[in-house]
Amino acid sequence: MIEEGDAVLLLGKRRIVVRVSRGMSRIGSGTADLSRLIGMEYGDILNLWGQEFTVYPASLDDMVSEFERGPQVILPKDASRIIRMCDIRPGDTVLEAGVGSGWMSAAILHSIMPGGRLISYDISERSISVAEKNLERFGFTGYEIRKGEVGSAEISERFSSAVLDMPTPWEALPNISSVLLAGGHLCVYVPTFNQVEKTVLAMNGGFFGMSATESIEREISAKEGATRPAYNGLMHTGFIIHGRKR
Repeated sequence: MIEEGDAVLLLGKRRIVVRVSRGMSRIGSGTADLSRLIGMEYGDILNLWGQEFTVYPASLDDMVSEFERGPQVILPKDASRIIRMCDIRPGDTVLEAGVGSGWMSAAILHSIMPGGRLISYDISERSISVAEKNLERFGFTGYEIRKGEVGSAEISERFSSAVLDMPTPWEALPNISSVLLAGGHLCVYVPTFNQVEKTVLAMNGGFFGMSATESIEREISAKEGATRPAYNGLMHTGFIIHGRKR
């Protein structure tokens, strides 16, 4: 049964992702009474503006596709790999540096609930504002975004994993290493080979099981008698460096 605060996908001639609330809500250029969704079941039909929409639960990808885009984001193909490599699970306490537009933050929060906590750092007021707006829009909880340099911040918490998306991650490694639990995971996301080299060299000695990888995504166009790779692919987006604290 759908409750107030749930994120839902409305699928008809249009595709709409909303968070259920009471009273009139703005949707695009129009408004609708989303409280009508409360008590409905997924798969039910909702009539809005004379159009029929089937109601489905919104997935994480549905929600982040509606996020306001500010700074560059970590796309789902890389975010999901980072979640797996860091073994992020419900109840974990995770450190993040570089919130961007909140896409990676949402992926982490989706994985650590219930009971987890995400502490994020960013030096940009604009990034923090955009990320907080996006996360609040769909009711994400369990996070705190702090303004400051993660490499020099006084951090009292201890973390099972850390995710860094910043230009000079090697400068932050001493502070990050000091707050990671033994065996804790570190994933660093960078766009260039030079950053990979500097980061890996800085991690040597303090981390084990290290790797540097890249994920290439290629869509397949499936048609009867003519199935082939699509002409457009999502190629290089960033490199993921992973290691575990000694």
